[in-house]
Amino acid sequence: MPLNPAGFMPSTHRCKIVLKDVKPPMWRRIELSSDMKLPQVSRALIVAMGWTDTHLHAFRVGRTSYGVPDADFPTDMRSERQVTLADIAPNAGDSFWFDYDFGDGWTHKVTVESIVPSEGESSPRCLAGARACPPEDCGGPYGYRELLNAYADPRHERHREIIEWLPDDFDPDAFDLDETNHALRRVIRRKPRPKAEALGADGGLIFRLSTLYERPIRTMRHVEIRADAALQQLHLTIIAASGYHDRYTLVDRSFAFTMPDGVHTYAKARAPLTELLGDLQTFAYECEPAGIRAVISVTGSFTPSRNDRFPKVYARGNASPDRRLTSAARRGADFVYLQSEPRPESAAFRHGFFSAIVAGPMIMPTAYLSWLMPRANESIESLNAHVSATMAEQNAIADQLLRDPDAYRTEFAGRFDDRDSLADWRDGFAFGMALAGDDWIGAMRADSELEHRFEPIGSLMQIAYDPDQRHWLDDAGLRANLISALPLSVTLLWERWRELFAKPAPTRRERPKTAPNSACPCGSGKKFKRCCGSVLRPVSKP
Repeated sequence: MPLNPAGFMPSTHRCKIVLKDVKPPMWRRIELSSDMKLPQVSRALIVAMGWTDTHLHAFRVGRTSYGVPDADFPTDMRSERQVTLADIAPNAGDSFWFDYDFGDGWTHKVTVESIVPSEGESSPRCLAGARACPPEDCGGPYGYRELLNAYADPRHERHREIIEWLPDDFDPDAFDLDETNHALRRVIRRKPRPKAEALGADGGLIFRLSTLYERPIRTMRHVEIRADAALQQLHLTIIAASGYHDRYTLVDRSFAFTMPDGVHTYAKARAPLTELLGDLQTFAYECEPAGIRAVISVTGSFTPSRNDRFPKVYARGNASPDRRLTSAARRGADFVYLQSEPRPESAAFRHGFFSAIVAGPMIMPTAYLSWLMPRANESIESLNAHVSATMAEQNAIADQLLRDPDAYRTEFAGRFDDRDSLADWRDGFAFGMALAGDDWIGAMRADSELEHRFEPIGSLMQIAYDPDQRHWLDDAGLRANLISALPLSVTLLWERWRELFAKPAPTRRERPKTAPNSACPCGSGKKFKRCCGSVLRPVSKP
């Protein structure tokens, strides 16, 4: 999809079509959607010019031809079915040739005069033109010149023959703009994609998206994702489909979807796709930290089966999904944590962060200390003091969770009773989880009890984060319920992770209390020291 001056919005090609070798010039100026496939483009050109579409056609771009290949007559012609107008003429000023009726040899030069943002009209539209279309099967440009000469000269030997052959209303200078547009609207109807209203409250459809990556490598991926998925889930799916291998913690908040109604960023991370896509055909995506920019087209939707819960990613031209990319997309979209930049100055953020560190899987301090320390111009003594204070803060939370969970809950209720501190605490906990995201994902998938104990924190993370509209905690009852449920959830998580990490009781080996020279109790008739006495027997620890 070309990039028009307005950004990545859906665009329209404004083209001029001139029939070659015909004088006076016969031409049309039309507007076509940039994402229109070549079969529809050919139909639009034929109808706008006035042909009857009873002959073969082909597009020529340089040395490459697109059309309908005939298996019985092999040629170098490529299929036009999956090629769009933007593919063969991506920029203003580009031109290509359109051939019609290979016997008569009608050749049209199509020049892209401009590429403008779409104004909502999806049907082709004719803006201007001159002269009527030549009659079919008149012999091409040379035959048409002879026909016009005979038609205009009553003394020509073929004048009567031509008059009888041509229709009664034939006028080579006539052009009716309204009639041309009526024919375009009647013949070329773009099949509408189901609107968001038709998807139902449960979003029971799957969107099929074609993603053209402009960078870092120009490539195509096809993605299938549930219509009720969140915008951030689509972001992570696109990241995975690109083959991005770094941890999602670096990029999960850094995205921008450019749509006709504006640029959607992390503030609308939880907005469902059904609310955003609607009638949308094409939009743009960018993730600066990952160096990714892409243009996404909604190519259709379908009813999912039981196996279509997660996103699927297809490489261009493949009939089956790419297992590696699909697996990465599933991990990203099934478990979406709301990562936040560390804010050491917020006590609520640090408390949530250390709560996740303590209550979850083991994480070495070297994985996060550098993010919580002062950045520059600090002496060794000052850095050591910061490290000691940080570890003391973490140990205090660990001590409460281990020895006195009631103290943890009491302190939580007393310190984090307003919406801003709860939001900071949530961001801190999410950031702590992100350090061991794969471990959290795997454990909660394998252990339903762990997932159940995470539900209160998960519900808080599900709430959309919008600094300008954080009204979700203004309700005192909701805030009180969260203040009661969240610390209990942390203590339950702490207990469950301890159970998962607990190792079975060690075993030790002891010699049975039997005299070495006595008969072996096993009944072999041998002395004990030469039989079973030489084998150490495991005895469980009482």
